[in-house]
Amino acid sequence: INLSHMPMAYVSLFVVAIVVAVGSGYFMTQTYMSEIYFKKSIDAIRTNNGRDVYTNLQKAVQKAPYNEKYRSQFAQVNLLLANNIAQQKDMTDDQRRAAAQFIQQSIAEAKSLVALNPNRASNWNTLAVIYRNIINVAQGADAWTIASYQEAIKHDPANPLLQLNLGG
Repeated sequence: INLSHMPMAYVSLFVVAIVVAVGSGYFMTQTYMSEIYFKKSIDAIRTNNGRDVYTNLQKAVQKAPYNEKYRSQFAQVNLLLANNIAQQKDMTDDQRRAAAQFIQQSIAEAKSLVALNPNRASNWNTLAVIYRNIINVAQGADAWTIASYQEAIKHDPANPLLQLNLGG
């Protein structure tokens, strides 16, 4: 097609190509940076550095908020940090507040995970595991655990571990 008599078409095509290239570059950069932060969090696990694990996972979730893997890991790390604080003898008020914040963040991340993909049984299982771990801390957590396991079983009825965990 000869578009020489239509210079505006060339300009429009060029502008569209630039917008697509810049947009693609932005999203690819965000995805790449989130993977870098996730890798840093894994490296921090190996060196037993909880602060770096937390901050790098938090950055990975911020860069790629729709990535289920990051949200699942972040929810579990929050719960792990809360458990580590709760195991200390003679906790201070600041430590109690920090543990409560980690628990709240863990629940929020697990709920976000379920909201991202409510048809995935593993997402419901993650939420159920978090609720199960706070049964002694939060009133009603036992009912939330049962409801989450039932939802997970609904999406993966052939998985015997979900049914075993529900029975437990």
